[in-house]
Amino acid sequence: MKKVLWVSYLFPPLNCGVGRQVKIAKYLPTYGWLPVVLSAKRSRLRPVYDVSVMKDIPQNIQVHRTWSLESKLLMGYLPALLHINRKWLHIPDQFIGWFPFALRKGLHIIRNEKVDAIFSSSLPNTCHLVAYILKQRTGLPWVADFRDFWTQTTYISYPAPVLRLENKMERAVITTADRITAINDSLKNDLRNKYSGEPAEKFVTITHGFDPQDFPATNSKKESSSGKFIITYAGSLYGRRKVDIFIYAIKELLEENEDLSGKLNIKFVGGVLPAERLAHQLGLDQVVTTSGWVTHQEAWGYLADSDALLFILGTGKLDEEASTGKLFEYLAIGKPVLALVPEGVASNIIRDANVGIVVNPENKQAIKQAVSKMYDRWLSGNLRISPNKEVIEQYDIRVLSKRFATIFDELTGRQI
Repeated sequence: MKKVLWVSYLFPPLNCGVGRQVKIAKYLPTYGWLPVVLSAKRSRLRPVYDVSVMKDIPQNIQVHRTWSLESKLLMGYLPALLHINRKWLHIPDQFIGWFPFALRKGLHIIRNEKVDAIFSSSLPNTCHLVAYILKQRTGLPWVADFRDFWTQTTYISYPAPVLRLENKMERAVITTADRITAINDSLKNDLRNKYSGEPAEKFVTITHGFDPQDFPATNSKKESSSGKFIITYAGSLYGRRKVDIFIYAIKELLEENEDLSGKLNIKFVGGVLPAERLAHQLGLDQVVTTSGWVTHQEAWGYLADSDALLFILGTGKLDEEASTGKLFEYLAIGKPVLALVPEGVASNIIRDANVGIVVNPENKQAIKQAVSKMYDRWLSGNLRISPNKEVIEQYDIRVLSKRFATIFDELTGRQI
């Protein structure tokens, strides 16, 4: 079995962006590739852990963890105190303190484990910088995986000198890597257009996916046990991913239909403080309930015990091109989805899979109509959906893992 060095700062038990990485690593050995993981020992800057995700790491996969030089004071509080753009310190991101330790450990692993290829996944982009130097030092084939934009993001305000520097970093990664993978066609095409001098076949779309082992078939048949119509959101609310209009829509529905107050329960699970605050402000504590951070398994329990699932994005260009891992887990659960998303990648996936209703997140009236429609169908016992299984099955993580294995085979000349 061949080995691939898996450069991943965010790897279990770190609980952020781990789904794609750990699931692909889990199934790669099935297709002849054994990941040797390079990760961080702990994170002062992203201290959210979920030990339950460790169950997905087979015992034969080695995970090497290194120190990372990190400071919340330096990277977070000091820029705010001095009123300077934190990007002056976050080059290419706040996890750059991991770079020297990861580089040294990566070279050690390559020498001692006889590694055949390198894989890196962003965010954070520091992972790509580590892999870039390892590629330069060893000449091993390298696949750079983009789960998000780098310099093309609109979430970050770049000082001009920093943007020029990170553009050079990004160009070095794109031009040096042997293959660029991206989570959707939109992200892939944006990278391909920006670096049009690179061969078109160098850029490949491999989406997020779901692990069927996480979602028993009974989940789609199970109804909520409370006697109420439960709509659940699992994830975080940040940036343009706002919930204000949705909660105001719920308040108006309750005012227009008093029967709903005892029959409707909107659950927010995860980093959802904005929802909790607004619900309390509007006196909706009995209808809109929240839970803080929970494990992946606990989150899936909340979703399974629901009648419909809520999915939210913002309305900017990057939101139109977004396809988060949570969306594909929703597909696997088999419950109706209320998708508050702009027209774009996510809306197309929802419609192609035939799993729910798509509404613009800023259209309060349309949101009210969608919730009312779902509620009426629930009352009549007719809320079930007929998912397009052919579409959904292409997001099975085993299928996606095989595609990565095929790329590694091609780059190393391995006979399939």
